[in-house]
Amino acid sequence: GFARTRNLSATGVMIESSDPFELEQFVTLDFLMNDNRVLKLRGSVTHLTRTDEGLNLVGIIFENLTTEAKQLLAQLIEA
Repeated sequence: GFARTRNLSATGVMIESSDPFELEQFVTLDFLMNDNRVLKLRGSVTHLTRTDEGLNLVGIIFENLTTEAKQLLAQLIEA
């Protein structure tokens, strides 16, 4: 499904989604870069909170980032 990025860092992301998640669930995230390339990152769910609006706030820590992925992620954070 689709999610909205609430907070992005070099080590993880907080997303807002209507989709259900479970702690320790492995996920693959696609981030659209400014040049229309897609950065695929893998991570695991470390935090879950439900908003008053019924959405899920999901904390995900990135795993096994390559050097290139770290560089592209840094570009996203700066943007």
